[in-house]
Amino acid sequence: MTAAIKGLVEVILFSYHGIPVILMSALQGLFIDTIINVLGYRDLAFYLGCGIASASNVAFLQFILLLPFPASVFSFMYILAFFSGTVFGGYGGVLLYKMVEIRLKRANS
Repeated sequence: MTAAIKGLVEVILFSYHGIPVILMSALQGLFIDTIINVLGYRDLAFYLGCGIASASNVAFLQFILLLPFPASVFSFMYILAFFSGTVFGGYGGVLLYKMVEIRLKRANS
């Protein structure tokens, strides 16, 4: 749900993807939620979920928007999107979560 709202905000802010960005964002959120529910709330689940969610954007571009790129370009895009999502979304998100958790413990003690 949150991802779909994110997509709606992107549309309102004139994303170059246009209206399909709502579906693309909802698909991302579905992947992350599913992986975290299957693997549990562990760091690996966040890394993997964010990587696969980022790669799902490329799949959306390839199979829904039917962009006419060669397979080698899509392969490079999948790899780059997965690692980007893993590092910036997964690792960065886990670090942020741990930082907030520590600060909340300090504030409540």
